[in-house]
Amino acid sequence: MRFVPRLFVVLAAVALVMGSLSHIAAGAHPRELPVFTTTSSSSSVAEIPYSLTLGSAVTGTVFMPLVARDPGFFNPRPADGAVEQSPNAYLVWQFANDQIPDPSFAVYLEAGDSTPDTLLASDLKRRSLDPDTFALDTVYYWRVVATGSNGKKAQSRVWSFRTEGPFDPAKVGSMVTVPAGEFLMGCDYANDGTSCNYKDTPLHAVWLDSFQIDKYEVTNGQYQACVDAGACPPPRRNNSHTRDAYFRNPAYAHYPVLYVSRWDGDRYCAWVGKRLPTEAEWEKAARGVIDTRRWPWGNEPIDCSRLNYTDDSIEPWLSCVGDTVRVGSYPTGASPYGAMDMGGNVFEWVSDRYDEYYYSQAPYVNPLGPEWDEDDDHLYFTIRGGSYRPRFTYPRTFHRHFGHHGDSVGGDSPYYRNDQVGFRCARSLPKN
Repeated sequence: MRFVPRLFVVLAAVALVMGSLSHIAAGAHPRELPVFTTTSSSSSVAEIPYSLTLGSAVTGTVFMPLVARDPGFFNPRPADGAVEQSPNAYLVWQFANDQIPDPSFAVYLEAGDSTPDTLLASDLKRRSLDPDTFALDTVYYWRVVATGSNGKKAQSRVWSFRTEGPFDPAKVGSMVTVPAGEFLMGCDYANDGTSCNYKDTPLHAVWLDSFQIDKYEVTNGQYQACVDAGACPPPRRNNSHTRDAYFRNPAYAHYPVLYVSRWDGDRYCAWVGKRLPTEAEWEKAARGVIDTRRWPWGNEPIDCSRLNYTDDSIEPWLSCVGDTVRVGSYPTGASPYGAMDMGGNVFEWVSDRYDEYYYSQAPYVNPLGPEWDEDDDHLYFTIRGGSYRPRFTYPRTFHRHFGHHGDSVGGDSPYYRNDQVGFRCARSLPKN
């Protein structure tokens, strides 16, 4: 009934009223006539009561067919029917309805039930929600109810999405899309339990054009193809932290490449038609836009079920693995956009030169990092995301570090290739 000619609606209304008048005039009890109204894609079928009075005798209720107002909900994220969504996707919606002032929102969500009635959250003022981590490869249904300060309510239609399942092997080379828009970059003192270092501050707004970033860190197998093609230099060493034979070993083809420099990463990314991400792009892909979360998955506690790291905050230290793991081994640690291993496993080169005070002077739109000269004797580049080694604070979404050692601090300058640092690639998307 979405597309009903206006004339048909008017004629149907007249017919219903005349039929009801005849029925009432005959002395019968007035009937309630349920009718279907034309709706937009985001509204629902409505029954709209209309009071009838005949002289001073009989008053009845007839349900008049009227075109229902759009309740005002639109642009849900994840998009309705979306598939392969991150288990850490957040829920976002837009709302505009002048009949419902100062709205608060309640969110209902269920797995596998197309009529969700389990209350997930209520009394929300913002148009977003970060739920706990979703189950993998599961269809979720959700809806939102708005309540105005005048008591009026509006309800969205039911939306759905499906979370991605574990991929074995990982779909290396695949990318996730990060839409254009603003996010908050840096450490947030207001985030409970967060300690900030001066180099990660101030918290500031950044606008980025849309881009894509690799879902996974670049693997040994991917980088080896570039080396074999003569487009990339080989890693400085073939071992990992505990394995003598790592690079070119088929057993570790889906593990992140090590002992590569920022320039090596740049060459590989160019070879596949991409580039290194900027520091701002990397952080937005790890954090998202609705909050200033500490970890890619949110603010839930850090543990070995979400990433490959070492917890040096306890004695004795807890090391999840003590070396690299296959990329994508921790799907519940994914970022809101579905990027894997943004925390732990290996640090990742980004394109920016490292400057501890850059945030105080960075531009608002598409910051590229400080200018640099290859002849600089103290040229350091930023690395992000932490690794399988200490410290436990390094995998935080806002933590800024820099490449500064090879086999020892200051070694292999200015390349600083070691067994903790790899990279992933990005690419810009055309502007609309």
